[in-house]
Amino acid sequence: MHKVHPKEGPYICKVCNKVFLQNYALKEHLYSHTNEKSFMCKVCDKKFSSCHNLKAHSIIHTDDRPYVCEVCHRAYHWKASLKYHLLSHSNEKPYLCEVCGKTFSQRNLRSHLRIHIRDKSFICEVCGKAFSQPGCLRVHMQTHTNEKSYVCKLCDKRFSQQSSLKRHYLTHTKEKPHVCDVCNKGFQEKCALKRHLITHTGEKPFICKLCDKVFYRPGALKVHMVTHTNEKSHVCKLCGKGFYQKCTLKRHYLTHTKERPYVCEICNKGFQEKSSLKKHSLTHTGERPHICEICGKGLASKASLTSHLRTHTNEKPYVCDECGSAYNYKQSLKNHMSLHKNRDAFACKICNKNFKRPDYLVQHSRLHAKEKSEM
Repeated sequence: MHKVHPKEGPYICKVCNKVFLQNYALKEHLYSHTNEKSFMCKVCDKKFSSCHNLKAHSIIHTDDRPYVCEVCHRAYHWKASLKYHLLSHSNEKPYLCEVCGKTFSQRNLRSHLRIHIRDKSFICEVCGKAFSQPGCLRVHMQTHTNEKSYVCKLCDKRFSQQSSLKRHYLTHTKEKPHVCDVCNKGFQEKCALKRHLITHTGEKPFICKLCDKVFYRPGALKVHMVTHTNEKSHVCKLCGKGFYQKCTLKRHYLTHTKERPYVCEICNKGFQEKSSLKKHSLTHTGERPHICEICGKGLASKASLTSHLRTHTNEKPYVCDECGSAYNYKQSLKNHMSLHKNRDAFACKICNKNFKRPDYLVQHSRLHAKEKSEM
């Protein structure tokens, strides 16, 4: 007996003129025009427009990952996923953006192009916020539902995204898989390594059009732009103080609650900010990784190194608006400004003369004491 083959086409879609060899393929394709999704996953109830897409989706509910990378042994559900992953080992970036010349290792060029055309066609029905990618909208929607379905098996902390849970696991393992080729510093996230690499090149490609200040990252520029508008939209409900950034407001709340969530494992001292804990940890190790290229002195933090360099350059960027006095350090300016605010605080009880500083008053008082002794 001969196997009966289905009648071959061509079968042409009347909507877009796409050609198919078999009738069932055309029928499946027509769902893409009607937006009808009649194929439903029995595990998660997600719907698809074709049987083929449903089959591809169903694999994620199984542990079947037959496609394994020979370099790092990472396994994938789909052959296409493995193919894209292999490009990360070869450093090959064959997809070129014709607008800015940036290349990509995977087929996310289409997503990148939306940055140039500013296409934000995916709109949140709750708050009206627009996004350039459907995935970004899906992630955003979870901020309204507050749904956190991904649970850490080690500490029961919940997350709204699987990627957030994966990053969180690294805090338990202390693993830092992304290593800088220049200084061997490790990072838990690839994006953190990318930001770090710019510190070696010194490149600051993001420029403020209003004051020409330059930044390493576009996010930093975005935050800076708010300082020109003077808009402080994030307001503390307890004291009414306004802030430019939401993260700054969160840190501010800790001043009311007195909570110190970041605790040193050696001495149990608590800190309100993670960066403060990092600086403190260096006091135990004695490590001073930031070296001055001029005198060879080691500093515990990058901020300390920046301040130290001013002792060589004699740069005084912090200037008093009232009298023009300039200082190397921000704290020195703050101390100086308090003298302007309390200019009448240090008054001589004998002649009522006012002084800006208590030591000036002490010197002045000696004159009265001398006059008294000579009488």
